Amino acid sequence: MIRGPVLPKVRDSLWSLLAPRLDQLESGLTLVHEPLECGDAALGVVDGLARDAIGGPVAVMLALEGDTLLPARALAADRFLHRVGAALAQAVPEANFAHGVPGRVLVVGTEASAGLIDEVCALPLQSLMACTLEPFRVDGVERFAVRWVHGSSDATDASSAGRRASTSTGDPASASSSARPRAG
Repeated sequence: MIRGPVLPKVRDSLWSLLAPRLDQLESGLTLVHEPLECGDAALGVVDGLARDAIGGPVAVMLALEGDTLLPARALAADRFLHRVGAALAQAVPEANFAHGVPGRVLVVGTEASAGLIDEVCALPLQSLMACTLEPFRVDGVERFAVRWVHGSSDATDASSAGRRASTSTGDPASASSSARPRAG
């Protein structure tokens, strides 16, 4: 039985849905630390620091309606990842980052925050991916569908760079096996 959408509107509930299931956004994506402060403390923190399948750092950020600092925080996270580069592998050895693999910013929101995600996508970020989650329940189990709006999780599609929309489900039984997505 499928019931209506479950739309987490607060950071804690969206993060608690997403954090243990990052690998359903991208095969091999694993949370290694939360939160990450990577710049001006007044901007707030990045929700999580993850490692992708090839060992690259990924700054995971939630996009929530009304978060006016998200664009500045995303820009700061992107600059931080490019500034520190390979030094992250040495600075955070427990994360097992691979040396020389560039970092990326991943912004995740819901339909309610689509306008905010569009603002972030318009920024001159070097390595951005963005998606919206469509949470729902099936037989009492909370799941989510993923709609990519910038970048893609489908590494088999050579034209995946740039703005496009695709979907996959956040169902543990249907997690796809894809290589590292390309930044848009």
